[in-house]
Amino acid sequence: MVFTGAIVAVFIWHMSQQFGQKTNIKRLDFWGTLMLAQVLLVMGIIICFWIKVKLTDTIWLLFWLSPVHFFLFKKGFEGSAQCNLETSK
Repeated sequence: MVFTGAIVAVFIWHMSQQFGQKTNIKRLDFWGTLMLAQVLLVMGIIICFWIKVKLTDTIWLLFWLSPVHFFLFKKGFEGSAQCNLETSK
C-alpha cells in the first residue's frame, strides 16, 4: 500500500511540475487529452489490482480496453500537437 501511495504521489508531483512550467500544454489537442486520460485510466486499473481486484479480472479488463487504448494512442500521437521547440529571438 505504501508503494502504491509513493507511485501516485510521484506521478502527481511530476504532473504538477509539467503543468507549472506550461510545457507544450497549449499545443495539446482533444486526442492528446483523451490519450492522457487513457494512460491515467490504465494506471488506475493497475493500482486497483494492487489494492483489491483479482488478477483474472484485471487481465480481462486490460484485454478488452486494448483496442480503445491503441486507437487513442494512434490518434493522440498523430494529432495536431507539434513538439518542435521554437526559439525566441
